[in-house]
Amino acid sequence: LCSYDSKQKEITQRHNKTNKEPASKDKHPPITLVTRAEVEKLKGGAKSGSQEKSLLKDGNTLKILVVEDMKVNQILMTRILKKHECEVDLAVNGLEAVKKESASRYDIIFMDCQMPEMDGYEATENIRKHEKTDGHYTPIIALTADVMEGNEEKCRKHGMDDYLNKPVREDEIIKMIEKWVISKSKSPATRKSA
Repeated sequence: LCSYDSKQKEITQRHNKTNKEPASKDKHPPITLVTRAEVEKLKGGAKSGSQEKSLLKDGNTLKILVVEDMKVNQILMTRILKKHECEVDLAVNGLEAVKKESASRYDIIFMDCQMPEMDGYEATENIRKHEKTDGHYTPIIALTADVMEGNEEKCRKHGMDDYLNKPVREDEIIKMIEKWVISKSKSPATRKSA
């Protein structure tokens, strides 16, 4: 097991090899930036890619729709969900979400509340109307930066099942999937057949 100091030295040496300008004695050594993830990995706190696992014990995948207009949040949600071997579709507004949901079945939908063209509340209402005709119910989890009192009731009034405050954390996302999909059904909508 390597110590943190030896790993830091290794990273610095690697950086110096790729740096075109050699360090002279009268100059300060180059500054090496190390990401928080690298530090956690060196400490042994981060899981490696080989330890990623499916949320379903049978090895099948969950199909998830993420409805989010902010690119950084799309990337974050996609990385978290793919880390757990979920199939992820993206929609950038409520209109896209309604179209995607009517064309495909999802195990769960993570829905931003404030978006251009059609917000998450209206999109959820439209999805719920469509579900009445096809008989399939999909849990919808609100993603909101609004922490005002009464927001949870507003989400539920519009047909959302639960909500997460932004910024979302991986453990919260996984808990929602476990609560609304894994614990509720033995056969989610779009599992691969064995």
